[in-house]
Amino acid sequence: MSSARLGALTSTFVGSASVGCWSSALVEGMPDMNEDTRSLHPEQPPADNPRPAVWGDPAPLGLAGFALTTLLLSIINTNLLKESAAIAPVLGLAAFYGGLAQFAAGLFEFRRGNTFGATAFVSYAAFWLSYW
Repeated sequence: MSSARLGALTSTFVGSASVGCWSSALVEGMPDMNEDTRSLHPEQPPADNPRPAVWGDPAPLGLAGFALTTLLLSIINTNLLKESAAIAPVLGLAAFYGGLAQFAAGLFEFRRGNTFGATAFVSYAAFWLSYW
């Protein structure tokens, strides 16, 4: 037997022995050892948007609303402004920036999964809305 024919027979035998009796035709549905199983299967359609949209961090809005309304109320409480009409801007900021903006920031924190931020901002928003 020639060496070329012997090499061809050996490679054929070794190639078929590696597959053995577990050929891919016999075991359907099982992934091949070299197949990338991280990708989606053909019967599963890809999602429209695989990553959820992230809008931004609502904490700066809530903290700014808390800081500005607290600063203005502290200025009024320490009598730095002695005019009786100075309470009007504080009430406006307390209702809208301290109340509604912080409430919105608390809801967005809840959507992001930050329970502490949501609780803090919604609680302070309720305080500022009740201050009115």
